Amino acid sequence: MDDNYLPIKIISTSSAWVPWLPFLGSALLFIGAMITLCATQNRAERHHRETFLETKRQETERWRRDTLLRLCSESLESAIQAEGDYFKAVHTGADMKETVTAIDVHARRIGANAGSLHIIGAHQVADACVAVRSAINNGELVERSMALNSILRSMAHSKDADRLSNLNAQKSEATTRFDAALNKIVEARSTLISTAESEVTKSQAVPD
Repeated sequence: MDDNYLPIKIISTSSAWVPWLPFLGSALLFIGAMITLCATQNRAERHHRETFLETKRQETERWRRDTLLRLCSESLESAIQAEGDYFKAVHTGADMKETVTAIDVHARRIGANAGSLHIIGAHQVADACVAVRSAINNGELVERSMALNSILRSMAHSKDADRLSNLNAQKSEATTRFDAALNKIVEARSTLISTAESEVTKSQAVPD
């Protein structure tokens, strides 16, 4: 053998972290999967929360609309009853004091409904209810009702032609004044209806 050849020693070396590569890869995949899962879960929870809140909003708006319609219907019914009581009492010769007491019950009911309407935020409709109540309790209407009632009662018990002629003239003027005052209830009812319609229209976008 030639002594001029030098021995060569091959030494194999590797980095210390190479054995950890499979573990690190799995860990990274696990972390990525968890991040994706958390993001998906957060999106699902956010969507569920938004859906829940929107459903509650729609339910609340439907309840508010139904409550508004019920209170307005009750108020309109009370106003019509009060109007009828005035007319009936005047033309049947009934005791006006008892009639006014009964009419005041209708007015108080409307006033209570106005308070409830304020609570649910329907302030313009509530104000329209207050206007109806004011028209019903109008002192001028009560005064003219009593005046016409008194004339009609006097006519029913009078047999004197001249007196009847005079009472008949008074009746004509008193009837005109009474009808004008009574018509204020009709006008207030009309305003309540239109105001309620406008308020309900705002809720029409909410499906039943």
